[in-house]
Amino acid sequence: KTFAYITSSIILILIISLRDGAALLDYQEYVNRFKNGSPVGMEPTFKLIVEFSKSVGGSSIIMFMAYSVISVTARFFAIVKFAPFILYSFTVWASTFMLLHDMIQIRAAVAGALLLIIIPMAYQRKYLKAIILCLIAFLFHRSAILFILLIFIPKDTTRWIFWLSSLAIFIVLNICKINILELLGLDQLFSEIQLIEGDIYAIR
Repeated sequence: KTFAYITSSIILILIISLRDGAALLDYQEYVNRFKNGSPVGMEPTFKLIVEFSKSVGGSSIIMFMAYSVISVTARFFAIVKFAPFILYSFTVWASTFMLLHDMIQIRAAVAGALLLIIIPMAYQRKYLKAIILCLIAFLFHRSAILFILLIFIPKDTTRWIFWLSSLAIFIVLNICKINILELLGLDQLFSEIQLIEGDIYAIR
């Protein structure tokens, strides 16, 4: 089984890294960021991976490969260790979330993969490990700061269902780029805060 997992991981990493990005959202934007330098507001891990990629080969493919190695490895670890039905979980991810995250929203892919490890860690009250993983996820995507809320959820099944559902809604809204503040007419109120944070770039 271990050989099969490792082989599958390598194959998926190569597929994700060597994909044709012409028809994929954000792909060309990432290539442009790679060539022209990181803008203000991007996470430190993006800048670090870009510099590393340039130092070892200078190709944006290395950048995509670095992200895919991290996200696929973390996700495989989470599925194999925590999922009751490994093949089912793997199939759902490969046929849905991999196409959206790992091939398009590469920073969110890493944060999402780490979330799969954070949830059981928080539920098992391994708070220190969960907090460390939350901070690492935050370094890949700023929206991952919401993951820290999992630390404060009591170990009660009903409450966990409520809070995980709420967190899932926030994540879906972020993926779909639905602005709650705009829907409520509060976007202008927070526009100055957004400007101060430097949150003015296309890639999410």
